Amino acid sequence: MRLDRFLSNSLRMTRSVACAIIKEKRVKVNGVIIRKKDFKIDEIKDVIEFDDKRVEYRCFVYYILNKPKGVVSARIDNIDKTVVDLIDTDYKISPIGRLDKDTTGLLLLSNDGSLIHALTSPLNDIKKIYLVECDRDLSEEEMFLFENGIEIKDGDDQLFRTKKANIKKIKDYIYEVEISEGKFHQVKRMFNYFNSSVINLRRLKFANIKLDASLNEGEYRELTDAEVILLKRQCNLLDKK
Repeated sequence: MRLDRFLSNSLRMTRSVACAIIKEKRVKVNGVIIRKKDFKIDEIKDVIEFDDKRVEYRCFVYYILNKPKGVVSARIDNIDKTVVDLIDTDYKISPIGRLDKDTTGLLLLSNDGSLIHALTSPLNDIKKIYLVECDRDLSEEEMFLFENGIEIKDGDDQLFRTKKANIKKIKDYIYEVEISEGKFHQVKRMFNYFNSSVINLRRLKFANIKLDASLNEGEYRELTDAEVILLKRQCNLLDKK
């Protein structure tokens, strides 16, 4: 790995700041001052120091992305740009769950396999909140049915009954929907059940993480330590205190 990338990843600083501290002779590799930003290191074996303090390699990283339309929720795709392509990192990250190609909003990505599994396991009943724009309003009776379960088809064309959900009308043709499932095109299919087509779909919240209002579509940031702890506690990966 390049030295500037290692510092950027491990110290959560921009690449330009990492390059600056290297140029200022503040970084050592195995006791030797290095001034080349592209100096190759072994992030596991080499000893990296910044201002004479050892920099530990971070095994896991966690990102929040405001996903734009036209990008697929995958690591690799032979046709379309993927959400992983939008993030500048050397870590082999994967999306946590998925958003449809034309759906925007909050998507988490990480290389922490245990957390990815926990957040996508149906056993953990992880809630997701969406903002939905449709072409036909639902009646109060239809909203009641929406919340209490309807039969729709999944990605394998098999019928299933949706779990309890919440739906709130924001204004004409605009709804806020909370579900704890993530079947193929589920929100769209739930509205289609009532002959209402979804025009725009945006995820606002996943688990206990809200979409960062400061992120424009296509932008991302790392989760804070506090946010990662919240996620792990929700999945019982940490003791609740």
